[in-house]
Order: sequence, then C-alpha cells, then structure tokens
Amino acid sequence: MTMHQFHAAQGAQVADDGIPTTYSDLLTEYRAAQTATVLLDRSHEGRIRVTGSHRADLLNRISTNELLKLA
Repeated sequence: MTMHQFHAAQGAQVADDGIPTTYSDLLTEYRAAQTATVLLDRSHEGRIRVTGSHRADLLNRISTNELLKLA
C-alpha cells in the first residue's frame, strides 16, 4: 500500500499538491497528538542521492542516528 492509498483509506482531505491536510476535526487530531499516535507523511520534503565509496560514512556523520548500526 502506498502512502497515498493509506491516506485515502483513512479519509484524508488532500491539498492540490497531494499532501494530506486533515483527517478529521482539529480537536480530535490535537487529542490524538497528545494522547495517542500521529503519523506524519513528510516524504514530499525532499531526498538526496549520495554516491561514492564513503557514502555510508558520510550519512552516518550527518545524521543524528548511527546509520552504520542499522544495516
């Protein structure tokens, strides 16, 4: 299931650029953020392509996570 399909299945209202703006009323979403779990799709914010033999080291250095341990 793609993120777009997931958002549609959850009844999201989607902006012209394809980004979900809301699923329900503001108070319900605020309560969910305070007491439960909220999923934010931020895939539209961009990506980078890293190449070269030292790419894993570079990503590990610029990330707050230890990416080399995730592999």
